Amino acid sequence: MNPFLYDIYRVLRNRGVILLIALTGLLALTALTIFNAFTSSQGLASVISPQRTVLLIMGLIYGFFVPVMGIQTGYSTYARDRATGVLDTVLVRPVTRTQIILSRYLAVLVASALGIGGALALLDVMDLVEVGAALPLGQLVGLYIGLVVEAVAFAGILFLIAHLVRSPGAIMGSAVVVFVLIDIVWFFLLLFVGVLLGGLTSAQGQAQVVALEYVDPAGYPFLMLAWVQGGLFGDVISPPAGGLASIGLTLGGLAVAGAFWSTVPFALSLWLARRRD
Repeated sequence: MNPFLYDIYRVLRNRGVILLIALTGLLALTALTIFNAFTSSQGLASVISPQRTVLLIMGLIYGFFVPVMGIQTGYSTYARDRATGVLDTVLVRPVTRTQIILSRYLAVLVASALGIGGALALLDVMDLVEVGAALPLGQLVGLYIGLVVEAVAFAGILFLIAHLVRSPGAIMGSAVVVFVLIDIVWFFLLLFVGVLLGGLTSAQGQAQVVALEYVDPAGYPFLMLAWVQGGLFGDVISPPAGGLASIGLTLGGLAVAGAFWSTVPFALSLWLARRRD
């Protein structure tokens, strides 16, 4: 089998990818059932769009699981092999370190795109069954792009960590610390800052949330979904009167942030692989 295709196969059968897809159906069905029951009982069905709100909720849930998938796939595809010396045996063949790391990073990218696509397709089917209507395609595509960027960003960070520490335990320990800091601690920090600066309903508070999410790869799917939905919190909180541009959320900003998180962590790991190994 072609080494690149084999790397993709390894990632697709990874527990993180399988877990993401398997949990999608259960989480989607649960969220849709609870949301529909709540809006119907409160007479809000005509006010709050179930598709928009469920996409927001699922986007936040995926924002937790996808980094775990990125870390797991980055570790099993590249970091573990480097730490245990498996890459040294591969280098005996006529292949360079640059070719190996590029092949495995691209394999993570392709497999993550396929896995996330499968998870969102399953979410769309669940919504069609429960609500009777498909999810808005534009919003689904926006969330998809955001999640793929998030996955490869965390995989790239794992590749980078693998060139900074040597043992498998140190690599995973460092990855856990990074995950907690930029996915969990950062989430509560931006909420605190947003509330402190006028509340999440104010333009100032929302602008600070956007600024903090730009520098956090785990927040990229949230920003992408906010941009395609026209507001940070779906139908729950009204968008700013001046539009998304007034709080700093623009297509140009999203393009720069997406390009940065998709390439810079991996580029640094590639530079270290060529300079230090």
